[in-house]
Amino acid sequence: MGYDSNDRDDGTFKPCPFCGSDASLKIYEPPFTGSRYYYVQCDRCDAMTSPVHIESDVGSALRQLQDAIGRWNRRRD
Repeated sequence: MGYDSNDRDDGTFKPCPFCGSDASLKIYEPPFTGSRYYYVQCDRCDAMTSPVHIESDVGSALRQLQDAIGRWNRRRD
């Protein structure tokens, strides 16, 4: 998944589609796995995106960061 026409290109988050509050980028690191995941979560109601696995190289990590933001910002018209 990537950006679509509803996504913001400036790296900011749209308000939560459920409660209208702000959202934050989070990083999840499951114990004993060495893996890391980006996801976006509402600061109020805890709605969240599905996690995006973070690859070790910088170029891939940036694309995955954009993917996580895009998942949050994607809306149906």
